[in-house]
Amino acid sequence: MFLKRSLSKRLCLTCRSPPSYFRLLRIHREQGIPIDVLYAVTEAAIVITEIVNTRYNQLVPSIQDVAERAGVSVTTVSRTFCAPEKLKPATIEHVVEVARQMGYQPRGRRPTRPVVDTSKAITLGFQFFADRPEDPLQANTFYAPMLFGAQAEAADRGLQIQVNTANRHSVMRELPPMIQRRAVAGMILVGAGADADTLARFARYVPNLVLLDQYDEAWHYESVLSDGFDGAYQATNYLLSLGHTRIAFFLSESSVNTFRDRCHGYLAAIFAAGLRIDPSLVAIGSFDDADEVREGRLAALLQAPSPPTALIAPNDDYAFSTMRTLRRWGVRIPEDLSLVGFDDIPFGAQSDPPLTTVHVDKELMGRLAVRRLCAQIQAGESSHPEPCGRYYAPVSLIVRGSCHPL
Repeated sequence: MFLKRSLSKRLCLTCRSPPSYFRLLRIHREQGIPIDVLYAVTEAAIVITEIVNTRYNQLVPSIQDVAERAGVSVTTVSRTFCAPEKLKPATIEHVVEVARQMGYQPRGRRPTRPVVDTSKAITLGFQFFADRPEDPLQANTFYAPMLFGAQAEAADRGLQIQVNTANRHSVMRELPPMIQRRAVAGMILVGAGADADTLARFARYVPNLVLLDQYDEAWHYESVLSDGFDGAYQATNYLLSLGHTRIAFFLSESSVNTFRDRCHGYLAAIFAAGLRIDPSLVAIGSFDDADEVREGRLAALLQAPSPPTALIAPNDDYAFSTMRTLRRWGVRIPEDLSLVGFDDIPFGAQSDPPLTTVHVDKELMGRLAVRRLCAQIQAGESSHPEPCGRYYAPVSLIVRGSCHPL
């Protein structure tokens, strides 16, 4: 009993991500992984997190940096994102543009919830944060099924959904009209584009928010997610079962917590197998990396003295890009390098070779988001509100032809 309490306390203190904590405990209880191995997992998570934070923080500007570059005070930068009504439009536009150029991500707190008039017909909002302006929601193979699931669930309940798309790099400039008019009773915020301050701005106008495929570290908002930790854990275990011990992991965006959860699942599987983590096998990048930057990172892995024999990509699109690059270099998949994707988008079954990947039930995630939003609306301003939770859609490994026994 003492060991279990000690382990629980240690995991609480060291594993900052609650999903990782509960899944590590599940591994311990259900699979009988020794205590010392789970200790090693937590230490590895700390090491990798420190590496990620060090590399990331070297690139991320502070509010003071933005103020200095824009030639304004720190207070003006803060008001630009928290209280823009106190500033002139030209000032807001100038500061936002400087912040965008520098890649600044503001922080904020969730304000008091406004009240919704439930006597009117209920309309829900679906806000998609696109990675690029030319990325339409309907053509997005990952998020379009979530919208389909959300619309289907809303239709079953006699509700309507309004959809809006915004570039995640400039969403702070102006909230969508349906938010400003308070035309929706609740909002689903979709994708990795909403920082804490953006969430706070939405919450000032919308009484109910559910985050889809993202979560906030402060637990202010409910979230619907895929179980990225378990998916990466399954993928890594599968490669280990094929004899691979040098498995690389691409962390495409170190600032996105859902990708970090996947990294933690990868680490847990490596250490559960009794292997030592090699930080050089965790390649850290960004959504905005040019193709040559990605290729350079991949080349560095393959040209290392002890190159990986298998690679886990952050998503299927990244895996397809890796396939094309390796084919151009004359590297065969899976004979020379095994490859696993994540998300299970439709093209994966037709790729050459067919891609082994982690299946994410995207339509179910959309339905769950609507269900949680309706639960919030029905609860209203209850004197005993439910605590904000994170709801995980289960994932499963889809084995195809892109992996080979070592």
